[in-house]
Amino acid sequence: MKYAFYILSLVIFFAIPVLSAEIYPIDLSGEGIVELNLGLKAAVEFNMFDGRHIVAIDKITSKGVDLDVYLFVDGEQAVNYVTVSQSKLVKLDLNKDGVGDIYIKLKEVSA
Repeated sequence: MKYAFYILSLVIFFAIPVLSAEIYPIDLSGEGIVELNLGLKAAVEFNMFDGRHIVAIDKITSKGVDLDVYLFVDGEQAVNYVTVSQSKLVKLDLNKDGVGDIYIKLKEVSA
């Protein structure tokens, strides 16, 4: 079985924090790179392997961007907290088979 993987490339903009996060649905039905321009407290939502997953921007620091990753695998929710930077690629293994399904890369942080 062929496994597809995706790279979410984030461009973070400093923005005025909002009270609630805006969630943007993305379609990962094709292969390749999805580049997103997101602000603080924004989130993306996608479906893969019979689960709805959310990646939210929690905080922008000097080391990178802190993400809250909500994975729904085997009917259970798991929350992971990771930091992504321009030099650190984050791998998400959604179906727990040891193979990365989603890779998240920080492209740039703009003021």
